[in-house]
Amino acid sequence: MVLGHGAPRDATDGDQGVGAHKDGGFLMPLLQCDRTVAAQAISILGSNSPGNADPIAGGYW
Repeated sequence: MVLGHGAPRDATDGDQGVGAHKDGGFLMPLLQCDRTVAAQAISILGSNSPGNADPIAGGYW
């Protein structure tokens, strides 16, 4: 490899950048879903009132 030539180094940096973006793209929705499910579970388990646990039941109360 010719160290004076920037193409191989630039290509490597570009590949790493794309990989990082792909990983972030796949992980972020999963983390958001986990937080949403956890928040819903805590809301339901931590609630003594059916109206707070279930929006539909809350409409009848």
